[in-house]
Amino acid sequence: MSKPILAIKVSPKNYAGLVNLGNRVSTSMAGNLNFTTPLPTLLALGTAITNVQTAIATWSPKGNRGSHADLVDLRSKAVILLNTLKSLGQYVTNTASIAAGLDYTLMAGIIITSGFALSNPRTPQGILQMVQNFHNFITRKINNNQVKLKWKKPLNVTTSGNVKSYRVFRATTALFCKNVV
Repeated sequence: MSKPILAIKVSPKNYAGLVNLGNRVSTSMAGNLNFTTPLPTLLALGTAITNVQTAIATWSPKGNRGSHADLVDLRSKAVILLNTLKSLGQYVTNTASIAAGLDYTLMAGIIITSGFALSNPRTPQGILQMVQNFHNFITRKINNNQVKLKWKKPLNVTTSGNVKSYRVFRATTALFCKNVV
């Protein structure tokens, strides 16, 4: 398993999303024994959340927007909240790393208890089907004892990045030993 990576999947312009993430992290970390001394503190996080909520209310809903200065204030408070969340995310990652060592499953579990999400948790692909549309090109443009092969990716690939390399076997018979490296 690879090392888990914490993700803050919200845009600084998604004000409600920032507030929701902040509230989720604040609620999850309050009383959580994995994170006894968060830095920045949960009080600072709560203040940043409240400031963004107040700025959202001041700027108002569509159709009755406040001034440009209100929007600038909202944006700056949203950036402060995002930076506070990033700092807490770094604290969570460091704390989980110290607590779990090289046990990445435990580390992922600790990070999830903080209210943050993990970035693209890896899922194993498993055994792939054989490649499709295999073509062997015989041409005068390549040297003797060389061959050019071409194929399309296997059909059951869930993500294009799952196929890192291929093994090409050759033999004088149609029977291949799959354990040969």
